[in-house]
Amino acid sequence: MQNLDRASLGAICMALHRVSQQDLPVALVGAGLPTLPTMLRAAKPYAPRLFSYHTLGQLSAAEARLALVGPAGLQSVEFKIVNDSLDRGFFGPAFELATDAEQRYLIAIANLGGGPVQDC
Repeated sequence: MQNLDRASLGAICMALHRVSQQDLPVALVGAGLPTLPTMLRAAKPYAPRLFSYHTLGQLSAAEARLALVGPAGLQSVEFKIVNDSLDRGFFGPAFELATDAEQRYLIAIANLGGGPVQDC
């Protein structure tokens, strides 16, 4: 839902509001970044009454691997390790294009270790 525009979010809110008024057995499960509740509220002020928000934490490396490899294995699909390829082919050039200040900032964040980092 994160990539929906304001009009689309508003339409979803209006539709679910109508469903609620008519006590219909309909549910919507959506996903988005932590800003989604604010986006919904901006689309329709009554949005917080329509939705129940649940934050999903970060998966451990083992959980992430299982979430990817498990279903793929059921389809006889195997994944090759791509971290090194991403490091060289995607993140490397992006880092090189960053300004000196941006590079220092990225290095400082990397030195903080694993886990999410909040922007200051």
